[in-house]
Amino acid sequence: MNTKTYSLSKLSAVVLFALGLIVTNQNSLMAAESHQQEDNHSHNEAGQKAPSAHAKDGEDSVTEGHDSETEGHGSEENEHDHEGEKTEAVYMDSEMARANSIETQQVGPGTISQTTRIYGTAKISPDAVSHVTAQFPGRMTSVKVSYGEYVKKGQVLATIESNSSLQSYTVRAPISGTITAKHASSGEIANTETLFTITDSQSLWAELKVFPSQSSIIKPDQEVILSYGDETLISSIQQLIPNAVNEPYILARVPIKTKSTQLFPGMLLRGDVVVNQKQAALRIPNTALQEYEGKNVVFIKDAESFVPRPVELGLNDYSHVEVLTGLNLGDVIVVANSYLLKADLEKSGAAHSH
Repeated sequence: MNTKTYSLSKLSAVVLFALGLIVTNQNSLMAAESHQQEDNHSHNEAGQKAPSAHAKDGEDSVTEGHDSETEGHGSEENEHDHEGEKTEAVYMDSEMARANSIETQQVGPGTISQTTRIYGTAKISPDAVSHVTAQFPGRMTSVKVSYGEYVKKGQVLATIESNSSLQSYTVRAPISGTITAKHASSGEIANTETLFTITDSQSLWAELKVFPSQSSIIKPDQEVILSYGDETLISSIQQLIPNAVNEPYILARVPIKTKSTQLFPGMLLRGDVVVNQKQAALRIPNTALQEYEGKNVVFIKDAESFVPRPVELGLNDYSHVEVLTGLNLGDVIVVANSYLLKADLEKSGAAHSH
């Protein structure tokens, strides 16, 4: 009995121990699951929070980048705006412009004359030289003029008594001019020789050489601008004649009508013959042009400033040039002493470069 009771007690103890192990394992498993759930929950919360912070950082970064980019564009736009607003100009009031002899005029239409240049000399026309002789042989009873004296047409030069009629007659000047030769004295016998030579030195002609390469475009009646020294005059070709020395050119004879005291026979002349003319919509004087930064420019007056304007040019002649682009009808431009404005711009540019 006691043995049986002892066996049962021992068996009960084993069962209870086993049940305790089972309960303990279940509690451990539940605790582990609970801890895992808590860890997962904590990781989930951290995972949710972390992306949010990254997005914020990303948004801040993007925003900052955008702001920086916007600021960069703003700076670039400001630079462009500044460049667009930057206009080279020389500021000068009216009083200063007058002091510097800055002259202006409006742009308008005009004729452009194409020319070709030929050279020659001033000659006394053969028609301007007269050799005076006696009408009838006889003795010169008086001589009224001296060598080098200027005489007028019809003036009495001498009186001669005819050998055949014994009547006296007068010898008169056929043209006005200077006595450049004199072979007459009172009491001498006048026969057929020249008594006086009268030269009209005011009646000059230009004899200009025209070579074969120019002969096809040089014609009578064409306008010629003659230049000698600092003076010019306008005339036209009256004749084209062969030369007397058997050289390969012809002579264009041009009358010189001037009272200038600076022109003498034998002086070298330059002739610009007008061979073509064009009516230009816009024409400016050559004196208005300046070369600035490798371009042809004209200075336009704008209030109290002068602005360089690049221009595209067409035909030009000895005094004017055609403007194709860059100017408008009525623009006021500088036509005298514009080089002073150019020098001021270049000086200002050099100062800025330093």
